[in-house]
Amino acid sequence: MIKKPEVKIMFLLALFMIGPFSFLVTKSQVGGLAAYSDFQRRFYIFDHGQKKLAEEQLVKSFKVGGNSVAYVDYGDNFKVYENGNIKTLEIGSVRNYVVTDYLMAYSMTDILKVYDNGKTKMLSSATKDFAIGDSIIVYYDYYFNSINAYYRGKIYSKRLRWVGSKISKIQAGPNIAALITAEDRNFWIFYKGETELINEFVENVDFKVGMDIVAYMDHNTRTFKAYYKGEIYDVENFQPKSYWMGHGRIVYIDEVGNFKTFYEGKVATIASYEPTFYRVRDSMIIYQELDRFKCFYKEKTHEIAPYLPEKYDFQTNIVAYLDRNRSLQIFKNGESKLLNYGANIMINDFQLLRDVVVINTDVNKTIIYYNGQIY
Repeated sequence: MIKKPEVKIMFLLALFMIGPFSFLVTKSQVGGLAAYSDFQRRFYIFDHGQKKLAEEQLVKSFKVGGNSVAYVDYGDNFKVYENGNIKTLEIGSVRNYVVTDYLMAYSMTDILKVYDNGKTKMLSSATKDFAIGDSIIVYYDYYFNSINAYYRGKIYSKRLRWVGSKISKIQAGPNIAALITAEDRNFWIFYKGETELINEFVENVDFKVGMDIVAYMDHNTRTFKAYYKGEIYDVENFQPKSYWMGHGRIVYIDEVGNFKTFYEGKVATIASYEPTFYRVRDSMIIYQELDRFKCFYKEKTHEIAPYLPEKYDFQTNIVAYLDRNRSLQIFKNGESKLLNYGANIMINDFQLLRDVVVINTDVNKTIIYYNGQIY
């Protein structure tokens, strides 16, 4: 571990001092939501075991978040479903919207708004660049020439104007953001009440963001580093061949092909060979070893199937996949379970939305798997 740079600018004051974890536990548990259109084009929302008819006509688009569903209906109205109720937020003009575990942001031309905890707030009337995580939005306001942050119902901008104008590159994780300013080419990280200058006058920085963590190539030392919970760690002396981010974790292939992870401040080797492919989502790592489909979860390796499934999806603690009989299997807690959804039913497709599996069958019927039950 090395000492982090001395340049700091406080921008969220005492509010951020409670930390992102405290914020997350005060919110309701995410998940249990899904949405789909049936064969008659009616739009349904699944809410913790209940199927609810939301619209009689086919919707133009929809996105499912951790505690809400946003959609554009047949008449071009932008609506949100939350806590059993449907609200109309805008009449037309909404095409770009993002839903996370706790927030929903949307734009109309250059107007950026956030929907948070049942309320809509305009963040800016002059923005084109923004990034959103589960609990944070960072955006550039070209009218005020400022880079701003939204967190826990408030906008923080006055002190953030010191970091420079315009954004060249930006990413937001669940509770952390990293960006490069366009004019002064400085690399910044926003986390837990502090804005930290990591490198100055950079040509380019390769970086990715997860929860509590940013992985990046250091501009000065040309080494691969991690900014993790406010400290900077040396991860590798050379740039990895590839890497993905998770919850407090980096998963990567080092320069000689070792399959590794940086987690809780330490580097560990998952395997001494390069997998055919690998992906990371939150706490779940999936990968292919020869012909075998595996995962690395809770610091243990599990074999999911002795072949790579034709179709699979995964989330924080669950993997869903079609086996060779095109039956749906759920891998959870170290075991695969064949779903029993009725005789002579073939699966056309499925989608995993956090902890809910939406299954489309050969008779164009939608089946929901949630919390160990079929609906």
